[in-house]
Amino acid sequence: MPRHITAAPTPAHVADPRGPWLRMSAAFTEAVADLADREDLTVTCAPGMGRGAPGCFVPALATIELDGVHLGHDPDTCDPSRLSDRERYPALWGVL
Repeated sequence: MPRHITAAPTPAHVADPRGPWLRMSAAFTEAVADLADREDLTVTCAPGMGRGAPGCFVPALATIELDGVHLGHDPDTCDPSRLSDRERYPALWGVL
């Protein structure tokens, strides 16, 4: 019988995104609906998310987690909803 891989839970020290990370998460959630052609996905972006990887998809939760350390900029200065701003942080878009 094949073994299934179970994603480790998000570390307890990682809190839900706050402040600019909450805004980033909402903008990525809006963008991923068009990219994935799905309306049920939620993106969470903050330093330490991703369950030990730069990013991960948790199908059972319809959630994508992105480790905010790959943003490379102050999240207060970023707006993923602006197409021209996306070029500033290609690594995080690649993870998404």
